[in-house]
Amino acid sequence: KKLNLIVDNGVIYVSDNIGYLYAYNYNSNKILWAKNYKVPYRSNIKISGEKLIASNQNNNLFFYNKNTGEILKLIPTEENTVKNRFINNISLNAKYTFFLNTYGSLYAISNDDMQVKWFINLNQSLDINPSNLFSGNQIINDQKRVYVSSDEFTYVIDADNGSIIFKKNFSSLVKPLL
Repeated sequence: KKLNLIVDNGVIYVSDNIGYLYAYNYNSNKILWAKNYKVPYRSNIKISGEKLIASNQNNNLFFYNKNTGEILKLIPTEENTVKNRFINNISLNAKYTFFLNTYGSLYAISNDDMQVKWFINLNQSLDINPSNLFSGNQIINDQKRVYVSSDEFTYVIDADNGSIIFKKNFSSLVKPLL
């Protein structure tokens, strides 16, 4: 099993590569809820207020009620039929949830109303095949900019409108450095 974890107020939230999402209170040693959504999760997990955020291997981004595990919102994005080792990536700032999927698209979703505000595709090729899949590293942001290091380029993107501020022909094996 591959687990993705996040801890909040004594509760460990877990998604796995089998399709389960669950909440475990480690103070009371009790499972609060467990759901089988039947599609493996393929991202880190984030928390925004009362929402738990994760994505699955089909590049669907989910917002869940962190107290019940019920789906609040599903945002389908481009499904990539050829799977690679890249893991979908989620980052938060005060206004947006940023989601980089395995297809190479970066989305900004409002934390308030869970609506897509903008998206940009960073994949340099429209020909998706096993020899030229998008690959990137953990995305980070500093409230005003999003930093993405892909397999070929490093991008600095305006967090409010999705415009590329900076694009250079170098990549990083680890998350981008600020």
